[in-house]
Amino acid sequence: MMQLPVRTLIYDRDISGHHLDYLQFLVEYLKKMPEEVRCQFVFVLHEGARDRFRADEAQVQFHYIDSKQLASFLALTSVLRRAAAEMRYLTGLIHKYKVERLIFMHIDAFQYELGRASISNFGVKFSGLLFLPFRKYYEDDSTLTDKLRREWRGWRKGWQMRWMLRNPQLERIFFLNDKQGVEEYNLRFGPRFEHLPDPIDVAQITTTSVVDLKRKYGVAEGRRVFLIYGHLSARKNVPTILAALQRLTHQERSQLNILI
Repeated sequence: MMQLPVRTLIYDRDISGHHLDYLQFLVEYLKKMPEEVRCQFVFVLHEGARDRFRADEAQVQFHYIDSKQLASFLALTSVLRRAAAEMRYLTGLIHKYKVERLIFMHIDAFQYELGRASISNFGVKFSGLLFLPFRKYYEDDSTLTDKLRREWRGWRKGWQMRWMLRNPQLERIFFLNDKQGVEEYNLRFGPRFEHLPDPIDVAQITTTSVVDLKRKYGVAEGRRVFLIYGHLSARKNVPTILAALQRLTHQERSQLNILI
């Protein structure tokens, strides 16, 4: 007999970048499960995700955060205050849906909240994806100021992590596409970190020809394509990439097309 999963909320307020794509993979997976499994999950999402998942609502349960509630979150400029407000909102939903587990699709901002004793004693299990772990050798150390800033960030990130891990109800923290990071964190903080492979099949081959794709995006024949894709956040370091391209000769640059 199949053991049913516990009642679970999956929370993601963000609809930028790949967030909706990752949620879609989860939804598609659940749609293949029996109804008694699907009914154990509730997705709590930005109301802007409604159009994306409208066709799935007959099989999977969604709770959309309305615009007034979203505006109240975004009005809080402090990350800690905003996370506290979101946690209070989620607490209400935990009671409403009689939830036993809460999964954060982006757990980074909730580290302080999850380390609080009142949350630890709440009787709910927690898991989530950590998108911005501290990896020292990825940090800039070109100047003394940068080195000091790196050391401060490392200390702060380490403190945040140890604080969150005080919560015995925190089951798993997932790193996306970073096996080495998982190994480092498990050694440093204890074995609650797991590698999560990217659900997007990067080896997938398109049936559309290169010629047709170039024509679709207005790329002249003979030009090489330099592609920058995904969410254009600061950590993607696009200005540095563009500055590096300036070091190419005029002739080399004339043969490039940059797609962003």
